[in-house]
Amino acid sequence: MSDPSYIIGTWRSVAHDGEMDKFFTERGIPFPIRKILTLMADHGEVIFEIKNNELVETEVGTFKNTVKEGRPLDGTKVPFVAPDGVKGMTYYEFSDGMIKIIEVVTEDDQVIHEFKQEGDKVIRKISNSKSGTFFTITLARK
Repeated sequence: MSDPSYIIGTWRSVAHDGEMDKFFTERGIPFPIRKILTLMADHGEVIFEIKNNELVETEVGTFKNTVKEGRPLDGTKVPFVAPDGVKGMTYYEFSDGMIKIIEVVTEDDQVIHEFKQEGDKVIRKISNSKSGTFFTITLARK
């Protein structure tokens, strides 16, 4: 596949695997928020769109939706603020059928989101480059 169109649309989380709580603990996420994020990993919804030549992700919430910073499809780095309040840069890559969103705090401290199509599902792997800790979320089209 030469473009990321397979990710466009509304998806629901159907399963997660790996060291999610350890990952969030390492990233400084407070306990109550970690628990909410863990619940969302099995039941949450997310929408991916291309707007103004950027990949935009929206987390669908019960009371309000959260729109994340768009990542330009040309790979330009843009500022972002991590859930723990740390500022960094984020950018998008696409190669060999895999979408990557990289959030850079420092060169040796990155969170990498990898999206790979597997049949009618998408596997989202989120990893901490500093420790190697990661978890996966299985997304099914809604």
